[in-house]
Amino acid sequence: MCGILTNGRKTTWTKKFDTIVDLAGGGWLRLLEQNGSDKMIVKPASKGGRYLTLAMDEAYYKVDSIWGLLKLFLFTPMYRALYSRTTRRTKLPAYKFAFSLDNDVGIMKETLQLASEKKIKACIDDRGPFAFSSEGAQDAFQLLANRHVRGKVVIKVADNESGH
Repeated sequence: MCGILTNGRKTTWTKKFDTIVDLAGGGWLRLLEQNGSDKMIVKPASKGGRYLTLAMDEAYYKVDSIWGLLKLFLFTPMYRALYSRTTRRTKLPAYKFAFSLDNDVGIMKETLQLASEKKIKACIDDRGPFAFSSEGAQDAFQLLANRHVRGKVVIKVADNESGH
């Protein structure tokens, strides 16, 4: 669930998300831990839920052979895609591993329009925003390196929209 700050009080988002975009990796394994429980934060594939990732489960990996490469980038994502769309369709979102996203200006414009209409919102990790300093940047990157992020990690560059 995404924590949202409203009127100075933190509330919890109780609706399930349609789509999760995992740019850090490891989120699929956490979803498997929640499989079938009421803690699942995304809709199942049978109700349109999707899980899109551009990252592997581990931040660092070693590939010693072509088979290791195929297992990592082909077999595991194919298995998860089939598993989430067939036997676990009513429990898990549809899994998709993408090496890259389409470079389409129309998609970017539509996403920005939805954001400006407040129909989509980025979850921001509640330990931030971090200060625009050497220490603040190191703390932010340490949080990312530990892979325990609960939303976007933000470094605050300016105090207001005018940049001062």
